[in-house]
Amino acid sequence: MGLMVLAAGLPATASGATPANDWIGILAPASAGSRATCSLGGAVGVDVSSSVWVAVAGGNFLDIVQVGAQVTPDGRRFFAAYGRGTPHGPDSLYVEEDLGPADARSHAYEVSLVDAEWTFSIDGAVRLTVPDTFRTWQARWTEVATETSGRDDLLGGTKLRPVACSGARALHGTWQTESWAFFGYGAKAAAARSRFGSDRFAIWR
Repeated sequence: MGLMVLAAGLPATASGATPANDWIGILAPASAGSRATCSLGGAVGVDVSSSVWVAVAGGNFLDIVQVGAQVTPDGRRFFAAYGRGTPHGPDSLYVEEDLGPADARSHAYEVSLVDAEWTFSIDGAVRLTVPDTFRTWQARWTEVATETSGRDDLLGGTKLRPVACSGARALHGTWQTESWAFFGYGAKAAAARSRFGSDRFAIWR
């Protein structure tokens, strides 16, 4: 198992439900965008969802701008999400957009802030744009991660088909490599099997 830093309160959630979600992945200091090629692999969603995503995040649980894919009891879907604050907090906001059917294969995900507008892209195609007017927070982290949102949802894929991301980059005027740190939160993250590289990871249960 690779090095893992367990740290609460870093990434937000794909579902926005509660801060009890489990996640594991890589992060770097704040930038104007995050990109990576990721696959859901053998991830399953039997309760709420399991997901893989790229994001820029602030200091609160819902301070997030992210795009990725998730698997729920109803199937696999691409999604984009953005928000601010904490669940049920004053002036909090969480918006999740369904971006269509997904699959277990690898896809290139990218979220970026250019000219006061967030762009959410999958496989090089822009799927959603959102003005940066919703954001009341300063970016703290650039993230690439996998997550579970329900108590009965497992974290990661299978050993033969792990949830995996590679080619992680952060936007600093141009897309750049980073000194990514490994992070995780929750008992499922602590129990997951993992393999990390300089800009990649694979997670299985």
